[in-house]
Amino acid sequence: MRMKQHESLRFLGKPDVRNAILHSEIGVLVHDLGKVSAEFDAWEGTYHSHLVLRRQTRGQDAYLGSDAGPWSAVVHALRTASLVPQERAVADAILSELTESQYGDPAGPDYRMESLDANLDNAKSELPTDREAALERVAGLARETWLDFVWQMAQEEAIGAMEPSFVGVDGFYQQLDQLPSVADLLEMGGRPWHPVVKQPPEVRLLLVIHGCEEAAGRPRSRCDPHRLAGVWHLWCEVLANQFLEINNIRTDGPGDLGSWFWKSRLDAGHEAVTPLLGDYGPVATLDGEEREALKWVGVRVISRWACNKILLGVRVDGRLVSLWDHCWTLAGLHKSSTAQALLSGSWPAAHELSWRRLRVRIRQANAAEVTRIKELIEVEYPLGNELMRTDAEAHFSFPGLDGRPAANLLEELRLELGCLLGRSDSPEMHLSPLSKQEADQLVGRSAC
Repeated sequence: MRMKQHESLRFLGKPDVRNAILHSEIGVLVHDLGKVSAEFDAWEGTYHSHLVLRRQTRGQDAYLGSDAGPWSAVVHALRTASLVPQERAVADAILSELTESQYGDPAGPDYRMESLDANLDNAKSELPTDREAALERVAGLARETWLDFVWQMAQEEAIGAMEPSFVGVDGFYQQLDQLPSVADLLEMGGRPWHPVVKQPPEVRLLLVIHGCEEAAGRPRSRCDPHRLAGVWHLWCEVLANQFLEINNIRTDGPGDLGSWFWKSRLDAGHEAVTPLLGDYGPVATLDGEEREALKWVGVRVISRWACNKILLGVRVDGRLVSLWDHCWTLAGLHKSSTAQALLSGSWPAAHELSWRRLRVRIRQANAAEVTRIKELIEVEYPLGNELMRTDAEAHFSFPGLDGRPAANLLEELRLELGCLLGRSDSPEMHLSPLSKQEADQLVGRSAC
């Protein structure tokens, strides 16, 4: 079927699609909240930054609901695992045994591993001898789930006991729970016990793109590590306010007010408010009006300010890389892959991930026009994020489409940019392959 004019851009600009992609971008930008901390700076092996914001500890786990415990985790894992027929029969036998034993103890839940082993032994005694191999595999899944969950509980308790508390901002958790697509990216990526098949595709995509850290060395803070708690607190305070506004529009308002609303959530206050933040920590001497202004800076602005406090190491070329460099690279690649998945109707497999780099050049240098182009590509029709710019051109991450789909999308964008700039001579546009390594190199020059 021949693609209609502007079909792809019209789809990306729909309120529900735009909301989904930009929610996803926010989730990626702030998924490393726990790394802006003295504990991460100290490189403590017992500190697991990805566990800081688990909904599980608040009885609101997306998978287990309010029944969060190692027994229920095992039950859910066995019920939902993809198993061959013999393994499914074994899993059903174990589930029956767990139900009859009331999770190991008639007096109440028992969290000792010995209790699980006793249930597994009882189930084994009821199975035909030809199913020992299947039993070994299913019992292994049950034990692995149990151990992962118990480990995670212990880590969460340790983090919850830290002083000052990592999230001491009233309303932060409540607002986060109202945006589950953001919360999933923050909270599910590192969950060890959770069956991979149950992770949303956005989470699996983030994990694949994330890969391993390419910076060499140990993390260190650009400011006094003890001041990071103040950075963290202000960051979460701003996020709570922005999440509240986004959720209000999503539920009580029209759902979407267009790109201008999203620009005010993402980049608000960049020029006027950022100086109030200071370079290395929150300014304690701000008056009430200035303090109130800080609470409403954009998600990108506050995240960049906070993440720039942490250096992850150095590249092979000797360039320092901050936590912000890392998060912004991930956000751009994740955003472009999400747009590609929505346009194509399927999520790319890990080995099929690819991206393009879009270069847009105008005929005469004009910083304001480049900014308008950036806003159209990043927000109005969210295709990717800016990687670098000058007053005459900008480079963006772009979906890894090939052939006719890529050509059609590029032509639609060319016409849209011509209308945006109000002249017949459209800007020069060029697509080329983009590797993650190239994005990492370019993002250090990002002007976001």
